[in-house]
Amino acid sequence: MERDLAMLIHNFVTKRNSIVNLIKQDYIDDANDLIKYQTICDTYQIVIRDLVELFNNHSQVQMNVEALLAYQKLGGSNASNQT
Repeated sequence: MERDLAMLIHNFVTKRNSIVNLIKQDYIDDANDLIKYQTICDTYQIVIRDLVELFNNHSQVQMNVEALLAYQKLGGSNASNQT
């Protein structure tokens, strides 16, 4: 279970970071699309935090959620304030 959960976490982190890269590289020029993608990133961040907490509660190895999310961060994200 730990291995599957770790793979799921890394999949979500990869997807989130891919969207963050699109936003930071200005590939999204429509304001409505930008808001949608920002919301998706915020949601991924919440899910990642929840999954890491679940993983850490059931594993001897601890993941650092901040290190996972530090790869790319967007400004103004409300998800960073949630645990």
